[in-house]
Amino acid sequence: MFVFGSSLVDNGNNNFLGNSLAKANYLPYGVDFPLGPSGRFTNGKNVVDLIGEKLRLPSFLPAFADPSTKGSRILHGVNYASGAKNGFGNVTSLNQQIRNFEQITLPELEAQLGGKTNKSSVSDYLFVVGSGSNDYSFNYFLRGLNHNVSLQAFTANLTASLSHQIKKLYSLGGRKFVLMSINPIGCSPMVMTSVGRPTTQNRCIQGLNLAARLFNNHLKSLVDVIKTQMPGSTLVYVNSYKIIRDIIRNPSLKGFKEASNPCCEVALMNEGGNGVLCKRGGQVCEDRSTRVFFDGLHPTEAVNVQIASKAYTSNLENQEITTRANRTWGLFVFGSSLVDNGNNNFFENRAQVNYLPYGIDFPNGPTGRFTDGKNLVDLLGELLNLPNLIPPFKDPTTKGRKIVYGVNHASGSSGILDETSLISGNVTSLSQQIRDFQEVTLPELEVQLGCNSSDSLPGYLFVVGVGGNDILFNYFLRQTYPRVDPQTFTANLTAILSQRLQKLYSLGARKFVLTAVYPLGNSPLVELNMPNCTVVCAQAINQVAQIYNRNLRSMVEDFQRRMPDSNLVVIETYNIVSEILLFPASRGGNGVLCERGGRTCPNKKVYVYFDGLHPTEAVNIQIANDAYTSRNIFKVYPINVQQLSQL
Repeated sequence: MFVFGSSLVDNGNNNFLGNSLAKANYLPYGVDFPLGPSGRFTNGKNVVDLIGEKLRLPSFLPAFADPSTKGSRILHGVNYASGAKNGFGNVTSLNQQIRNFEQITLPELEAQLGGKTNKSSVSDYLFVVGSGSNDYSFNYFLRGLNHNVSLQAFTANLTASLSHQIKKLYSLGGRKFVLMSINPIGCSPMVMTSVGRPTTQNRCIQGLNLAARLFNNHLKSLVDVIKTQMPGSTLVYVNSYKIIRDIIRNPSLKGFKEASNPCCEVALMNEGGNGVLCKRGGQVCEDRSTRVFFDGLHPTEAVNVQIASKAYTSNLENQEITTRANRTWGLFVFGSSLVDNGNNNFFENRAQVNYLPYGIDFPNGPTGRFTDGKNLVDLLGELLNLPNLIPPFKDPTTKGRKIVYGVNHASGSSGILDETSLISGNVTSLSQQIRDFQEVTLPELEVQLGCNSSDSLPGYLFVVGVGGNDILFNYFLRQTYPRVDPQTFTANLTAILSQRLQKLYSLGARKFVLTAVYPLGNSPLVELNMPNCTVVCAQAINQVAQIYNRNLRSMVEDFQRRMPDSNLVVIETYNIVSEILLFPASRGGNGVLCERGGRTCPNKKVYVYFDGLHPTEAVNIQIANDAYTSRNIFKVYPINVQQLSQL
């Protein structure tokens, strides 16, 4: 391995830089490392050490700056990473790390390998690059660049620079690359302390996390783009952000107990420290295997074990779908208006949108979709290369061959609770949607495919988008909240939703995509229909939405433990829409309310909301793309009816 980056992958280079203020060559750093304090910014092994062990490298990689790193010591690789940033004294930039590799290590390696050319000698090495978080934490936010440069522009510049650096390594012979995402920097004790927020509340600073996610999304896109420009290369993206964020959200599920506070004693800025590094010889916690953060920024060895294990198993070949159970043959859709594609058109109710300006950008005009163009399900279907749009269940023509690629049962204004579906009149509740699926769609599907549903349904994706109406219309507008606290109400919602999913599971469903609830308090509907709702009121609505989303994630984890072979994904639509609202210049704007035949904005691509509640097609594209790239289950497999009939 050749390793480049910052303190998360540094194994001691800064020890040899004379005036560097970012050193970890003292206790309690290395308290659990076999060699004691070594310059690694954690209590034991860092993620590179652990990947090296999994690759069965015979020893730890030597630090480039160590004068003894030469001769046969470099045969299994070199670590160039340098912790911190400019302002912490002498540290080595990523560009300089690559120059060190090119100008010093490569000639030495060529000599050690018997005079082979550079490219042939390094093509079998793994190039690990872990960098980017310091650019945000210490540069963009701490130095105040966010006042002068948009986050989108800053991120685009970062990823463009990283692209150039990876291409440089490719030109030098690198062919196998592991790119590490940025961690959830808004959850670090350093950040929480610097803004004066008690870390015991375990509430992250979303602005920094949104920046990290934006960079990570760019990094994932970079992997897809750059590999086509580098023939013969293999690139793997390791989502350490998600790994650590999942631990922080539910520490006990991964064996952790403390996810907010540093394990070691950190010197704060008002004490002459920097809020990041452990005090030299300071106190350290005893239960390090159950802690997420060792100091104010860096994870413990226990977290590094989680990341390394994921990285080791996430090669590109494994991401290709090879088993029947993981192939996606079509979509069955349940929920409310966010995923309804016209069911409400076919019976009397007060939640119909089969008129302009709805559908103004849809190929067939107004269809009953609650947006200007395509909704989330349409876009997922396109990403899956399904041959046609999923037909609505209520359409009398939805039968025969039309149902082979799935059916949409969603009904606008419905909810998890049956009573929510009564608020807008005669709409189809979630429980009735599932009965329709069981009693009508399934028998027809078995006829068309020539096989039992238990054989066919594991190949379909079940999309369930519901919950927002229960919170907004039932809990708030009907004023259920004076009688029931939000924790009880949302817990009841997810308990009932779990029962609905178990019913689908009992029928043969195995792959589920659930949408989180949007930031409802920011919707134009709240301002228009709740004129007395102040900012505090809007925040209260959003807080209930967040409580529900947390319960939803916990429900998913519990469901997967209890239901063998189930695979559930939650699309974090709350975070996606929040990011757009926080940084509108990069992804969207604000919205208007539709009237029948009313006027519509000329440039809908820069609006977040099409009407008072529903997003524009532009936002649906963002959500669908994030969903499609979030898990490898979103891969299409064309249906061969003759083959299925033989199962």
